[in-house]
Amino acid sequence: MTTLIYDGKKYEITIEFITPEIAKEYLKTIQEQRDIKPASLKRLIRIMQKNQWYNLNGDTIKFDKNGHLIDGQHRLKMVVITGESIITFVIRGINFENTIYSLDRGAPRRLNDLLKYKGYPNCSLMASLLRILYSWKYQKRSEIANFRTWLSTEFNDAEAISLLNEHPNLSDATTRGLVLFRTQKFNVFSPTLISFYGYILPKISLEFGFEFLNIMIGKEKSADTPIDFLLNKAANVYASKNPKDKLSQYEWMGMINKTWNLFIRGQRIVSLKSIVWRYNEKFPDLLNENEEFITYNDINFSK
Repeated sequence: MTTLIYDGKKYEITIEFITPEIAKEYLKTIQEQRDIKPASLKRLIRIMQKNQWYNLNGDTIKFDKNGHLIDGQHRLKMVVITGESIITFVIRGINFENTIYSLDRGAPRRLNDLLKYKGYPNCSLMASLLRILYSWKYQKRSEIANFRTWLSTEFNDAEAISLLNEHPNLSDATTRGLVLFRTQKFNVFSPTLISFYGYILPKISLEFGFEFLNIMIGKEKSADTPIDFLLNKAANVYASKNPKDKLSQYEWMGMINKTWNLFIRGQRIVSLKSIVWRYNEKFPDLLNENEEFITYNDINFSK
């Protein structure tokens, strides 16, 4: 134990091995603290269960000068639920009345901060691509109504870095995607969408992937393909001043997937209805050149 005195106040700092039994006792000391956030707790539980928890990462369990727990209840609750012990810094003697206005008020570190630290360019865009690839790998986009809640609890930095190892060329995809984004005819497809399909489609079909993408952004002319209707929709959205006409990223993805499947089959369509996708529909999978629906695991991402 280390004892520090600052401004006449004494603080005790220890490194402790916290078992589920100790965690239960510490949780009993709570008097006034925020409610448990289920999503945050579930995310911590998943990290521990996947053996991605790191001890002594700098975070602390905090007690006030009267021995009441004031910070760390989600971590302690995770210990109780998983039955796994942790090693962490513990500090006692905090004046809760003075610190409540600044506790946990700092900017949280995000995935793009980690990617920047590791030296990757276009970090925000790469983080968005990793989220989409992660959801595709675990086939959760079909449950689109609950997608954001699912992703917030399942996806974490450790998952992202593990996934990034499966995609050695993802950084190049973001660079190409930004170039294509700036040259698109209608400014409706986000850098994430263009980068994602620029990365995925050529791996599904080298011949048709680049052709589809170039037509989609208006770089090449369409020869009476379903992409015409996608471009007409993009033009209408681009020209509209009504916010209700704007589409979410997931609506665009549903439409692009439907358009790709018709394109790869060589089908002609006569109505926009053929490619429109709504939230109450199952999210459309992608077809390969053999007109077989494919999954994440069917693609060779190393080439």
